[in-house]
Amino acid sequence: MKFSYNWLKDYLDLKLPIEKLVEILNLYAFETELLLKNKDILEIKIPANRIDAYSHLGIAREISNILNLKLKEPKISYFKSQEKITNYLKVETLQKKLTRRYSAALVFNIKVTESPKWLKERLIGCGLRPINNIVDLTNYVMLEIGQPLHAFDFDKLADFKNKKTIITRLAKKGEKITTLENISYTLNGQELLITDFKKPLALAGIKGGIGSEIDKSTKNIVIEAANFEPLNIRQTSKSLNLKTDASLRFENNLDPNLTTIALNRFLTLLSETSQSQIKICRDFIDVYNVKEKPKIILVSPLKISKIAGFDFKKSDFEKYLKTVANKISVKDNNYLVEIKSFRRDLETVEDLSEELIRLKGLNNVISSAPVSFIKYPEIPKIVEFKLKISEIFVRDFSFDEIVNYSFIKEQDLTRWNLNKNNLIKLTTPASFGYSYLRPNLLIKILENISLNLKNFNEFKIFETGKIFEKKNKLPVETLYLAGAIVGKDKEDNFLKLKGYLEKLFEILNIKDLIFKKGVDKRFEETLKILVNNKELGILGNISSSYLKIYDLKTKAAYFELNLEELIKFYDSLKLFTPLLKFPKVKRDLSLWASNNLTFSQIKEIIKNSSQLLKDIKLFDSIKINNRKSYSFHLEFFNENRTLTEEEVEKEMAKIITGLKKLNIEIR
Repeated sequence: MKFSYNWLKDYLDLKLPIEKLVEILNLYAFETELLLKNKDILEIKIPANRIDAYSHLGIAREISNILNLKLKEPKISYFKSQEKITNYLKVETLQKKLTRRYSAALVFNIKVTESPKWLKERLIGCGLRPINNIVDLTNYVMLEIGQPLHAFDFDKLADFKNKKTIITRLAKKGEKITTLENISYTLNGQELLITDFKKPLALAGIKGGIGSEIDKSTKNIVIEAANFEPLNIRQTSKSLNLKTDASLRFENNLDPNLTTIALNRFLTLLSETSQSQIKICRDFIDVYNVKEKPKIILVSPLKISKIAGFDFKKSDFEKYLKTVANKISVKDNNYLVEIKSFRRDLETVEDLSEELIRLKGLNNVISSAPVSFIKYPEIPKIVEFKLKISEIFVRDFSFDEIVNYSFIKEQDLTRWNLNKNNLIKLTTPASFGYSYLRPNLLIKILENISLNLKNFNEFKIFETGKIFEKKNKLPVETLYLAGAIVGKDKEDNFLKLKGYLEKLFEILNIKDLIFKKGVDKRFEETLKILVNNKELGILGNISSSYLKIYDLKTKAAYFELNLEELIKFYDSLKLFTPLLKFPKVKRDLSLWASNNLTFSQIKEIIKNSSQLLKDIKLFDSIKINNRKSYSFHLEFFNENRTLTEEEVEKEMAKIITGLKKLNIEIR
């Protein structure tokens, strides 16, 4: 918004340079810029909650509080006639909640002319176009005090029982109004209108309409100063795409006490500038539908100081309170503060604390470290464990994590041959047809495989999620980890998945891992996963009968682990591992083996052939006809010295000799 520096001097004894004022306002949360075109004009960005500062008097009040200067209120002085306004005019507010207050003055024998030079200059400086002395004065008062006014030609209002009547009501759906710019709007029935008995006169709080406008023939005027419900003004302005200076103020919850102040100021200025012998009715019509109770905040210097982070001097504390308070009373070291009605932004102790800090000056606030310690909530061990496993599968194994809903379809019961009595049924399903909670992760993972095979031939996926069962007729939920490798070579998938599980247990430092042959109708080549003879899960190639459910022809290896049992063998304590004193020596080994030999047998032969072999990793495998090819990374290490090339070659020779005894061909 634009403000005139010389205009601000009407209310304050300002002697500091305009550049200094810009600096001060910026320090006190009013972003201000000096416009280059005219050094008298300031551009000030008013905070949205500070409707009291949407005027020259409001900004002057701020400067007064900051610089401790005496504020000179605008002059109110004019001659009133003995005529009673109620003899000529009536106001009816049919929408009382939307018309919180409606005040009106009546003036006879006015003369519509060009405004004085000083008035036009001030309006132009603030970005408004002069029109005539009546309209210009309404705009001037709005810029000065913050209260929008509207002038109606009294003689253009419709008569009813020898009186003019102004009515506030909701628009009728489809009703039209033409504004002063001769733009027609069709209304939806939610807009608040100012009307007489025949026609709409104005969009309340937004824009005047034709039919009652001020022109050169106008002799008598009604001046409206009202307060409207903010939300309705905002909705109307938005729906009609019609923003005005008046709507901007009304939709930000204007102080209803401004209506009579603004009328008195308008009549004072009209009396001073009028070129005719005007006659002002002795009283106002003032319909006050929604009266506000004073806002009272109970504060203590101790609490304010705690919120602020520093101690206020008693003198400063009381001085700053007086800038926002009508009344202050003290009881038991507490202050009962009645907030001034125009400070719409002050509702709580925190609001008041913020205001006192701002008035003290943010540049004067001493920076200090917090005196209290922040205690972060402890993460449950199972959650930490789950996150760690997810990190391993994504970062180290390059799996894609999937997240599924815990619900299964009605049709899953049939195609998976599930017993309803063992499942948990939802009384209010989140989606139609999803009435049961899943008893395993495989159902959903097969759905994921089916969907992803439309775009990919091979992929690796995993999920950590809960399964739901009935035990002793009570629902039980258990956290599981499951994953699958999908590709053409089922044996390759199986071996790779087994290798990933071995590596997982190695990273988690969980020992005594054993894979034991088992039987599960869901899988082929089934292996039970055991730790310390405790069964924790299962690994296998998904049976073709289950693949057919989803019309899948691609092979898939699958595993699942009970994380709530697995965590019992996991110790999150990280033990110190010293750096290796001597380097490892790496070799690669590729071979062909017959289908009669299992991967485990081959791996065991390699391990047992060399005492210096510390690690073996499978990195590739293929199957051609009746033979399988495997490729391994081998790592040799001696804790006491660096291995020579000759020593490593001897160890490799031992491994090759052991393999050849089983007719394994080295590539």
